[in-house]
Amino acid sequence: MKNLIRNLILLLILVFINQCRTTGVSSNMDGLFQNSDFIFQGKILKMNETNFPGIQKSEKTLIVKVTKIIQSSKDYEDFVNNDVTVVLPDDKKYSLQEGSEYIYFTKIWLIGKTLATKVNEVETSIQNFEQVKNNLTLYQEKTHQDTLKKRVTNANVVALGKILEVKDAEDKRPPNESEHNPTYRIATLQIEELLKGDIKEKRIDFFFSDSYDIRWYKSPKFKVDDQGVFLLSRVAEIKGIKNPLLLTDPLDKRDRSDLELIRKTITNK
Repeated sequence: MKNLIRNLILLLILVFINQCRTTGVSSNMDGLFQNSDFIFQGKILKMNETNFPGIQKSEKTLIVKVTKIIQSSKDYEDFVNNDVTVVLPDDKKYSLQEGSEYIYFTKIWLIGKTLATKVNEVETSIQNFEQVKNNLTLYQEKTHQDTLKKRVTNANVVALGKILEVKDAEDKRPPNESEHNPTYRIATLQIEELLKGDIKEKRIDFFFSDSYDIRWYKSPKFKVDDQGVFLLSRVAEIKGIKNPLLLTDPLDKRDRSDLELIRKTITNK
């Protein structure tokens, strides 16, 4: 009986240790996902070298061939088999070997014919590749839900519907307005289901930005027949109109796939 208990305790200890070591960086995994825009598995081709013009080679620089990508922007999701310069942090030491593969949590530093990235962390066991991917999926799902709940809570009107009409707003760019003028247009929304707000009409107008200025290029550009869930905010005034509705944040236009979570957020408020 004592041996059985001892074996069970040892088993539990081993399970605990294994969970703590699933990635080698698990204690700060969410922070690494948040701060790393290029996470990949790669093979070190040359140590103390660089292939990016203007970066001096040192004991902190590596040339790494990207073999698998875990997280990246759309611009670099097909960057497999490209060689990049990796710069290790000054305050950390790693036992890395030329010809070996590791998982790199990096931030893109410089962009040219290739990339130069700065390392946030290195996972030395590529056996944890799938675990890192799974952890990333969980992090993305949680972040998506948390962000959506916050946006829904802050919105004045939340409606499921379809865009019927898009028209210009009068005096889109007054003479004294900033060069970063949002160039407002007006969309007419046919409401299929009002999820939040005191709207009685079945059709409502809201302003959106039609500008591709650096301040507004990410703002959604609506067109007739666009559908989904619209998270609208009331503002003081636009173009002389008091308390209009506005949607300029890309996080405030949602697909129908988010509908149930939005309903739950509003119900549980």
